[in-house]
Formats: sequence, structure tokens, C-alpha cells
Amino acid sequence: MQLPTIFNRVVSKLQRRKMLPPGMRVGSDVHIGDSSRFDWSHGRHITICDGATIAPGVRILCHDASSFQRLRATWVAPVRIGARAFIGTEATIMPGVDIGDDAVVAAGSVVTKDVPAGTIVAGVPAREIGLVADLDRRREEQLRSLPVFRSADYEKDDLPPDLDAQLEAATRNHGGYFLVKP
Repeated sequence: MQLPTIFNRVVSKLQRRKMLPPGMRVGSDVHIGDSSRFDWSHGRHITICDGATIAPGVRILCHDASSFQRLRATWVAPVRIGARAFIGTEATIMPGVDIGDDAVVAAGSVVTKDVPAGTIVAGVPAREIGLVADLDRRREEQLRSLPVFRSADYEKDDLPPDLDAQLEAATRNHGGYFLVKP
């Protein structure tokens, strides 16, 4: 995985500020939400591939010390988050798990085994609930019939009153809306 120079500098700054553990591998165009926690002692075993999204509050563990007091040994196994995978808010990824490319892990899930590419998992423990391709088809249908706004217009501190009114109407009349990047 080749990292752009600017991205390397950002990752280096995060590591110096003690936000990412030493040795953790992070691809390009990765989003890491606030309050996410990575197994500090075993960062060298965490790989997050290009384009992945780690939502706020995600936990990634590479070790299980539950037997340490009895066996004087800790299980350590790598975790890989595939390209363009999405890990939902407050999800926990356990040691030894490989999340496939384009997979989706629902918010609050506890992932104890590998997730195949293009699969959606949810629950505690996480179980397959669908395919990303089916979700994308449903979203494409919704995009044709529900309100759509440009994310650049939405992300301003002060929304113009007319846009604010349009967003309120979309929520009231349709239960929500889509934000798109041009």
C-alpha cells in the first residue's frame, strides 16, 4: 500500500501526538472518527487499507489477555480492515479478524470472525445480514426519489435560511435526505 507524502506527514503527526499506536499501517483516503481506540501495545498488527472508514468510537483489539493470569500467555493476532470497508460507530473488532474489501460492519457490532468482501454484518456477535450490493441498489433507488443536497453547502457553520428550511422540509416530509459530493 503506497501512501502519499502529505498523508504520511498527517499519520506521523497523529502518531507523535499519541493518537495512533506505533507501527499501525494506514492507507490513503482513510477516515478515522474521533474517540476511536486502537490496541496500543500491538499497533504493528493493525492494517487499515485505502478508502476505509472507521466511524467514531470504534475499537480494534489485537490481543486477548483473558488467560494471562492462569497461563502467563497473551493471544496476539492481526486485524485487517479492507479497502473501502465501513466500520460503524462503537463497533468492536476482535483479534485475528479480517474485514473484507467493501464490507460494512453495523454500529455497535462485535466482530469475532472474518467478514467476507461485500458483506454487511451486525449484532453481538456480528452475523451476516445482507450484501453491500443490495444496499447500494436500494440507496440508488432512494436517490432518485428523495431530496438530495450538496455536502459542501451543508457543511457550513451558518446555513442560509432557505437551505435550512429545505433540510427541515426534507426531514419532515421524507424522514431524511441525501448529502452528495459533486
